[in-house]
Amino acid sequence: MVMLLLVLLLVSAVNANSFIVFGDVHFDPYGDPLHFNSSTFCRPHTHFTEIDDEFLEQRSLAIMNAKYLQSRPGSIGAYGSIGCDSPLRLVTDSISAIAAVASPTTDFVLFAGDLIAHQMPSLPAAEQAYLSGCAEINRLLPGQQIIPTIGNNDPYPPYSNGECQGDSVVSLANLLDQCGWMPQGEKEGFI
Repeated sequence: MVMLLLVLLLVSAVNANSFIVFGDVHFDPYGDPLHFNSSTFCRPHTHFTEIDDEFLEQRSLAIMNAKYLQSRPGSIGAYGSIGCDSPLRLVTDSISAIAAVASPTTDFVLFAGDLIAHQMPSLPAAEQAYLSGCAEINRLLPGQQIIPTIGNNDPYPPYSNGECQGDSVVSLANLLDQCGWMPQGEKEGFI
């Protein structure tokens, strides 16, 4: 399933504050919907990692739907495919849609986490994907204050929020800082 769950919430009223919330982007710089199968996450064979049975069970409905849709002509499009994480075009066009409703009076953008794809192949790959994703957000939402939260796929290895410590925390702090999303003086408290 294309894993971009875009929740767009624009709250505004006369003389009131406004903000935008979005998350679950799951940007995959390695993804290609033509390579879908249940173990590669739509990546060519050089960019996948093994996954456990429990995770596959959780994705079984999406995988069954993807197999069905991919057996039908026209089911794979420019925005990806069910069963795959988000290709760059989907990410860029979705954030552009958010930018179209943002205004100079928007107070902030709350990013609800999960910027990067499921099962990134390595820490350097995960970090590069995060930096590429935040660069797109910053490019398409210039001047907006981004307030990030951490999704379960943002640390490396993934699904480790409850156990996020050590190198994962340092890596996230550095990424948030490089993205310009870590308030000055907060990095030490984060780590």
